[in-house]
Amino acid sequence: MLRRLRDLGILNAMRYRTFREAVSGNIKTLARQLGYPLDLYIADMVIEYPPDFIEMATKLYETGRISWMRLCELMAWVGIDPVSLELRHPEDPDHVV
Repeated sequence: MLRRLRDLGILNAMRYRTFREAVSGNIKTLARQLGYPLDLYIADMVIEYPPDFIEMATKLYETGRISWMRLCELMAWVGIDPVSLELRHPEDPDHVV
């Protein structure tokens, strides 16, 4: 971030060096001292996806643009079982699209 600010001309060389030296230690300690929340510095493993991801994947499957296997892969990525969306494998005799 500091390099980008320097490259944009927002920080001059002296301010860049000052900030770089200040953060060369523990960034979380510095953020805490400055009163900033630490959530940006802690990995949370939350998977984010577009709000309409499930709807788009479902429509792709229903229109035959992706296979059942691909739908299952996509839904596994967000932790959803396609059957819970009332979708069935095409070889299932009760399958209705």
